Amino acid sequence: MSLPRSYRIRRPGFTLIELLLVISIIAVLSALGLSVMGSAERDALETRTQAGIERISGVLNRKLEDFRYRILPVRMPPGADPAVVRTLHTQAMAELLRAEFPFLLLQVDPANFPQNNSAPLNTLTPPLLPPNIMARYAQRVMGASTDNQDAELLYAILSLNFDEFGQPLSAVLREREIGDTDGDGVLEVLDAFGDPLEYRIGDTDGNEVILNQAQSPSGAQVRGPLPIEDYRIWIRSINVPTRGGSAVVTQ
Repeated sequence: MSLPRSYRIRRPGFTLIELLLVISIIAVLSALGLSVMGSAERDALETRTQAGIERISGVLNRKLEDFRYRILPVRMPPGADPAVVRTLHTQAMAELLRAEFPFLLLQVDPANFPQNNSAPLNTLTPPLLPPNIMARYAQRVMGASTDNQDAELLYAILSLNFDEFGQPLSAVLREREIGDTDGDGVLEVLDAFGDPLEYRIGDTDGNEVILNQAQSPSGAQVRGPLPIEDYRIWIRSINVPTRGGSAVVTQ
């Protein structure tokens, strides 16, 4: 038997304003949650980028350290001024450094390869480098565009040089740190965000060192050579805002 309509219990409901208020609160909380998650994800990517730069910088700076103990056959006739000999040795070492750590495609252009040194033995002449040192890089980056040339040459350096155990230096790279963002078929070293890393040989303040105009971009200032102990490997990511907008790790 049903109760009369006047005795039925009425269940309370939500008004339209209350429903809109609840929806607004949920939307705000969701936005805050997504913001926190996005920030945490970016922090993780920045940490991974910094770790990758440290790994790469570590192996390259160990290779750079070896240059301090290189012996180069600088020609020195009897009675030569020792200061001149030191200058020529510095120039020769800088050329060798440029050949083994190129960061511009112009530096591995066959047109800029050194020719055989035919100077007389009784003259002071820095030893010119065998073209095959740069030819191996030229072959690896053949067809590369200039958009990400430093990241492409960085991968070439890591893949064509080996540690004391015979392992390629590229073994320090993770699979996600290798890619081809510009689609030219030449691999690049990437940060955790998927963008090419920036790489340079520079001085202790991070200034780019260009030895001659033929190996530099148009308008770049020619600087150097420097004593070998004043060179540094500089690797940057545009996505890690430290030290003037880029992450830099060097020794």
